Amino acid sequence: MTYARGTELSTVYYRARTNGYGFVASNITETNILTGLINGAERVESDLVAQVKRDTAAFAGNGDPETGLNILANHIEKLGTDADVGVFLNVDHVPAEDGDHISSTRVVKGEIDEHGNLTPDRDGRAPPADAGSE
Repeated sequence: MTYARGTELSTVYYRARTNGYGFVASNITETNILTGLINGAERVESDLVAQVKRDTAAFAGNGDPETGLNILANHIEKLGTDADVGVFLNVDHVPAEDGDHISSTRVVKGEIDEHGNLTPDRDGRAPPADAGSE
């Protein structure tokens, strides 16, 4: 498996749930930590959720969290592409379009996309109450 997105994460969560095991999102603060986490995940044949906090993204982006997140996401994607396990990115404590936090759980449920945009037309999220009243 390679670097993956929400649809693949849903499959990984399901597999873990049905087989009675779990995995955690591991915070990364530097790229060398990510390399070690991927190596460890491959050694035990476990998928990996790498988690980035807003302050880590800001540090990586020299004060700009969006730039830092892009840098870290590209790094995770490049390393994940060559991994023998699934590698996912979870952005922690960053507000989505609706003000709630972006999380892999919300992406998997279809509430938001990986950028934090609301996805009212996707499965898992009811349309707004005022939809169609225009």
